[in-house]
Order: sequence, then structure tokens, then C-alpha cells
Amino acid sequence: MVHAHYPSQAMALRLAEEATRRSCRSHAPGVRSRCSSRKEPIDVTDATEGMPPADGTRHESALVIGEHRALSIEERGQELARLFGFNHLILSRRLNPDSLRVYCRDFYAYLVFAGSVSLALVPATLARWMTHLSDEATVSQQTGRPYSPNTINRMATSVRRIIREAGQQGYLDPESVKGFHAVEGANRKALKGRLRPHNRVKITREQLVYREHQQRHVLVVRSKNETEPRDVPLSPEAYAAIEQWLDARPVDSAYLFTRFDGRGDGGNVRASCHPLSAFAVRKVVKRAAEAVGIAHVKPHDVRRFVGTVVAKLHGYKQAQHVLGHQDAATTLNNYLLEDLEPGVTDSLF
Repeated sequence: MVHAHYPSQAMALRLAEEATRRSCRSHAPGVRSRCSSRKEPIDVTDATEGMPPADGTRHESALVIGEHRALSIEERGQELARLFGFNHLILSRRLNPDSLRVYCRDFYAYLVFAGSVSLALVPATLARWMTHLSDEATVSQQTGRPYSPNTINRMATSVRRIIREAGQQGYLDPESVKGFHAVEGANRKALKGRLRPHNRVKITREQLVYREHQQRHVLVVRSKNETEPRDVPLSPEAYAAIEQWLDARPVDSAYLFTRFDGRGDGGNVRASCHPLSAFAVRKVVKRAAEAVGIAHVKPHDVRRFVGTVVAKLHGYKQAQHVLGHQDAATTLNNYLLEDLEPGVTDSLF
């Protein structure tokens, strides 16, 4: 039920449309406004509440469906603000700029699926969108593969958080948005075949390759969002440590890093041919760091450390290649730890 102090959904949408028209008319004669640079992407003049048709069809807007991938993040944000009266930026006090861009992309993709603003504000549409993303025939434009349950749940979280914040800030009735949080996420076990293996945990001996032209060993891995495997160079020290481990390991296994399955009858630990789990790797790294007096270290911190050192010694482009990032901004914004250089504030005057 909509509270008395909140406008009806239809009225709110029409008020947003009227505000947009006034904004367009406010431009000086002869100056083309951004509002008129494209056709209206979604018709919201009839913003009645309703459920998506049971047969799966939707009231689609041809322009949004056809052009949304060509729009920049900024343009998608503008369209969301124009149509809803809010966009991903209502979470600016909670999320960093990179996360905000992801939320904008996800929320706009949800709107495209819904086909209209009114249907996008129905919780059942979110459930049907997640079912659509879970379909084996639905593939990611970025990877060309079906969506993993982790990605599906992340995209749904973007929608839920934006809708919830809109309710908290008064754009929507807080009671009406509660239904979005009752929509269950994708089940990891049901879609476990789509989960990407931890490629830095389940590394096999076949992935350890010697490159003649480089005169060094590399690990051949495929990270997330990569369609082809790539070489990760190993330092001579790392290769020597791996060889020492393989020589000392009492069992033969296809995996490089294997676990121990408790203690046997004689009290000795039982070596296993199965790979380490991601949880076990975190424990090993944490224990090794604490042994040298460093607390709160995670496996990803080691990766970030490598990126930082490589960038300082050889430049950020080399760090980007080592880390396997497609976008250099990911390397610069998330992996390079900048230290304050001594004397940086000296001789300023």
C-alpha cells in the first residue's frame, strides 16, 4: 500500500516526465538539448502497475533493447535519472566510483529486460530476470559464456540496493520495495558447473611450462573475463620452491598444491592427491604471514603486492600484463599501493 505522503507511482512517473520536459524547454533557442538528441527510449506515460505476462513476453522498447550497449555509463545514468527520478548515484555515500559504474550497468540491464519503468518496479520482474540470466542459452556479452551464479547474484544485489536506497530517500514507498528483498538469489549448487575454478589453487602440473624463447618457466592460466589462457611468468626462486615441494611430496598428483587429510594411525599427517581448497590457501598464507610478524594478510594481498612492486620497477603497463587486467584503470585504481616518498613535502615554498 502506498502511504498518503507518497505520490502514486503513476503520478511520480508523470511528474518526472514533466520535469524533463521543463528542463528541455529551458534551453536557449537554437541550442540543442541533450533531451532531444535521441528518441524517447521508454514510454512511461502509461505507468500502471502490473505483472509481467505469464508467457514470458514483455513490453519492450525497441530503442532501449537495440541501443543500450552503445550508451556510455554516464548516458545510462542520465536515462535512469530521467525515467525513475533517481539512479545509481543515490549510493554515492556508500560505494566507490568503480562499484557505482557496475551498479549503473546492472540496473540499466535490468530496466532493459523489464521493458518499462512500471514493470521494473515489480519484484516479480527481478525474479524473472534472474531466471532469464540463469538460462543456459543466456550468455554474457563480455565473456561469451553463461552467467555464473556469483555474477547473477551480484547483478540482483545492484538492483535490490538501488531500489532499497530509493525507498529510504523517499523516491519510492519504503513498504513497496520490501518485496525485492524476498526474491531469492541464484543457487550456487544448482549452477556449480558454471563456477570458475580457483585457477591459482587448482593449478595442475600440465600448466607449468618452460618457454624456450623466454628461457624461463611460466604458469598457463585463464583468469575471469578471459577467453584464452595466458602465461604468468615464474621467478627462478618460485620455480625452485615448487620443484623442491614436488620432490618432497610423498604422493603423486596432477595438482601442484595438494592438501593433507588429517593424521593417520601412527599420528603422522596423511598427504592427499587432492588440491588445496581456497579456504586452506587463506589459512596457509595467514599462518606464514603471522610467523614473520605480519597480521591480517590474505592471498589477494600477495597479488596486490606483486602488482605494486612490478609497477614501481617496470611501470604500470608491465604490472597490467602480469596481473592479466584488460583495463589499465583496474591496475591503477585497485592494485597499486602508493607509499608517500620521503621529503615529498619539502621545499614547497
